[in-house]
Amino acid sequence: MRGTTLKSRTLVLLTATVMAGIAGNSLAYKPAFAQAASDQRVHNFDILAKPIRQGMNDIVRASGINVVFTETSAASNIGRPVRGSMSTAQAIATLLAGSGLQYSFTNSNTVTILGATQVGNGATTTDATTLAPIVVQGNRASSETSDPYASQPNPSTEIGSKEPLTQREIPQTLSTVTQKQIREQSAQSLNEVLEKTPGVTVLQSDSSRYQYYARGFPISNIQVDGLPISTNPNLSQTSSTGAPNLAMFDRVEVLDGPAGLYNGFGSPGGAINLVRKRAQYEFSASTELGIGSEGGRHGVFDVGGPLNPDGTVRARFVGDFSNEDLTQATTWKKDRSFYGTIEADLTPDTLLRLGASYGKRTEHTTWVGSPLYTDLTPVGNRSDYFGSDWNRDSYEATDVYASIEHKFDNDWKIKFSSDYSYLKNSITQTDIYTLVDPTTNLATIGSNRKDGSESNKSLDLYATGPYSLLGRTHQLTIGANYARMDEHQTTYYGAGGDDFNSQVIDVFNFIYAKPVWLGLPTDTDEGTTDTTQYGIYGNTRISLTDSLTAILGGRVTWWNSDFGPDAVYNYDGYTSTSDRYNGRFTPYAGLVYKLNDTYSLYGSYSTVFQPQSDRDSSNQVIAPIEGDQFEAGVKGEFFGGDLIASAAVFQITQKNRAVLDPSFPLDAFYLAQGKARTRGIDLRVSGEVADGLTVTAGYTYNNSKYLDEDSSDSIASNFSQIAPTHLFKIWGNYRLPGQFDKWEVGAGLSATSELYYERPTGKITQPGYVTIDARVAYNFNDKVSLNLNGTNIFDRQYFQPANHSVEWGEPAKVMLTLRAKY
Repeated sequence: MRGTTLKSRTLVLLTATVMAGIAGNSLAYKPAFAQAASDQRVHNFDILAKPIRQGMNDIVRASGINVVFTETSAASNIGRPVRGSMSTAQAIATLLAGSGLQYSFTNSNTVTILGATQVGNGATTTDATTLAPIVVQGNRASSETSDPYASQPNPSTEIGSKEPLTQREIPQTLSTVTQKQIREQSAQSLNEVLEKTPGVTVLQSDSSRYQYYARGFPISNIQVDGLPISTNPNLSQTSSTGAPNLAMFDRVEVLDGPAGLYNGFGSPGGAINLVRKRAQYEFSASTELGIGSEGGRHGVFDVGGPLNPDGTVRARFVGDFSNEDLTQATTWKKDRSFYGTIEADLTPDTLLRLGASYGKRTEHTTWVGSPLYTDLTPVGNRSDYFGSDWNRDSYEATDVYASIEHKFDNDWKIKFSSDYSYLKNSITQTDIYTLVDPTTNLATIGSNRKDGSESNKSLDLYATGPYSLLGRTHQLTIGANYARMDEHQTTYYGAGGDDFNSQVIDVFNFIYAKPVWLGLPTDTDEGTTDTTQYGIYGNTRISLTDSLTAILGGRVTWWNSDFGPDAVYNYDGYTSTSDRYNGRFTPYAGLVYKLNDTYSLYGSYSTVFQPQSDRDSSNQVIAPIEGDQFEAGVKGEFFGGDLIASAAVFQITQKNRAVLDPSFPLDAFYLAQGKARTRGIDLRVSGEVADGLTVTAGYTYNNSKYLDEDSSDSIASNFSQIAPTHLFKIWGNYRLPGQFDKWEVGAGLSATSELYYERPTGKITQPGYVTIDARVAYNFNDKVSLNLNGTNIFDRQYFQPANHSVEWGEPAKVMLTLRAKY
């Protein structure tokens, strides 16, 4: 662990701005001293122009070397960008070029950086103001990958840009959940991560579908490795709703607020980027086995490394399984996934990535949770099951992807990414869909069966790099992307007009036989929906002064969706529809002002469009919902970027929400006229606050209201269900010092103010509540650890309110996990 001396000096010397202009393209350098044999292994670097000491921190993280760094004023100067595959010595020389600093390898894993000042005709002398040297120690694990940000506490991100940027350079609020935090929390699905992510609310829509919200609005933009992916709320396995398994992902990034610039259409809640694990430069294998309460069992096998002697071709394979008993008695979930990737350095500046994954999840659970009495209180206990023993949901997902990128000598980069996925599901469920009589316990139960499949194609091509204008260096990104989703759905109904095979039952004592669905044209619907979206985008970061950067961007999007019912299986008599939005422009603007080496002020304006399904009296789809956000705040970066804090105020306005057309009171025709708005405050902190102590925390204040009470958003739930006025989350982990340094302890807290669903007869209310998690871990050595995690350790009972039911939160659980690396 680094000492307090390093921390205090790093605070003084390392907290300079990350973005201070792009350096020139000429990189003439040579070592100043006779060198000991240096580390000749090739690493992949992608380090922006930043203070030299901060850049050295990035090299340390990537290579694992030790650095002896004398304190000199030159350490705060901006170093050259370091990009591409190269040795550690080449990376250091590139960073230091033109700075007057010199370096020398004293052994293969230790380099000394000395200050120097230019004198006379090019000679140098050692800086007379140097103080006692600081030793920056690396921790290069054999699992190092070609992802230069995988091990950083606050990694650079591409979710708000196509180029890696620090959080301080992005004029919006965002969070990154690192692999370290995922392991600390023993999180296995996207839901489990987002439930602990500041600013995010997770809503369970039914047995398998989930919705994610921020600032009162859905997060419907999903990216994988920065590539926008089509999502479909009708099919639960898609990223937006199916809580994908995290075994194949290194980290999760969340951008709060509209993210239409690179994603196209979507809701103003924000965007999620899932970053896949990358292949390792050296052979590495690890296993993870867990056993817990509630029948919890899981295992992960992760192996990878070079496929040729020089490591230019690498591969990685990850396999995962998990079994879990769910909250209600006799219910369960089984999950299996496999992931493989191959990477090849076609040249030192050209990287090819290929990969594939397969996942299958099977569940036995209820469709919509626990029913309600007519007085709107939950029926029975949290553990009571109100479904049939034949309830089954099954989801499968197959995905293949490829990308290729090339970095030019002038710091420009071009990248092409593609992804194809095929998903299918089968749902057989029962649902108590009326309120329960508290005197007789009678209610109506019904069943439904659906089969579906979906194929998604996503393509993205962009170029990014510096350009010069008016004597200053700026950054430009231009690109285009394409996404197509082809969905096929089959819905089976009961025979003889009894669509849902309805029966009146005693909810505590019933036998509901599995219906026979005939699958005839007289009781079956089949249909296909083909949705295509494509667009062109551009974004420039203009360096107005050394301290002020303006970000301007825009996107033009074309969208179309065609629905066609089956010619034979069309029980409900659906008709074909064809909807288009052409050339919709999405602007973006932002400013970042560097106050000093620690703090920056920022402001931004971002927008997004969202297609609607409601129709007007001419049977045309109404105009898309438009969302825009104004955000302003301050961000601080401490300890060389190891700790980041931010404070922001924001306003999101949504317009063109659907309202019933008053000219046709008896028909379901709509106008795009409604409005809604959220105003709020976001406070965040993330990173290492002291030696061995990492903290992620956030408080969000939401003031969400409908400016037109009767307006609606077809893909969103009510504000009262998903936008708590107060939302606070914190997670911390501490590795004990000294003789106890093999031990780690951690804890987390989530606090939510009141949520409710309002019916004509009253409210279904969940008062504010707090849940607490905790962990303790013992590291036998740097390869083997034992971790004990507890979630909701005080067994707080809470639920998510809905129309005629509630979804209970999980009870107290523990999980014991053994991890080993080889």
